[in-house]
Amino acid sequence: MHSRKQTAEFILREALAAGIRIGTDGTEVVMLAPLKIPIASRRTFETAIHAHQDEIITLIMAGKS
Repeated sequence: MHSRKQTAEFILREALAAGIRIGTDGTEVVMLAPLKIPIASRRTFETAIHAHQDEIITLIMAGKS
């Protein structure tokens, strides 16, 4: 079983590979996805990002994204 941190790292890697950029101000996460990304895929990333928001913020703020 993967830890929440490992899952967040996976989400960030896959988003980057798909051309999706994820950023944070330390409290909220912002996702910028190219229009070529299908809506269903965007929603999947949005759901995953929301579910692991705290871990994703921690990783981005630590410079490990």
